[in-house]
Amino acid sequence: MPVVTAEGLVGRVIKVFLSSSVVQLLLDRNCRVSAVVQNRDRPFGIVEWEGEQKLKLKGISLRSNIQLGDVVVSSGMGGVFPKGLQIGTISNIEGQELGLFKKVELTPTVQFSRLEEVFVLIRR
Repeated sequence: MPVVTAEGLVGRVIKVFLSSSVVQLLLDRNCRVSAVVQNRDRPFGIVEWEGEQKLKLKGISLRSNIQLGDVVVSSGMGGVFPKGLQIGTISNIEGQELGLFKKVELTPTVQFSRLEEVFVLIRR
């Protein structure tokens, strides 16, 4: 089940106990989220942890028209995270000379160092 705050996506529940749960944060190297950039082209990619408090968006074509500040949200593909949950904003873009994809860095919308309360989204 997805875990969120008012700012955006935090992670997902991976284990449930009687009075608590274990949450896999977006800042876990094993967490991946299918995402889409909120602009006219709407390119799809995969968000994963980059290190420290940063995320990377993989699979964005060199031809994609993305800009700094574009918002990235969950795509709804994959069945775990519903469509439209804010993940972060594009903070750095680099084209790779020998490759097909851009190197895209995101700043998460959630401040993980200040998390106190979260919500678990339950499917009906």
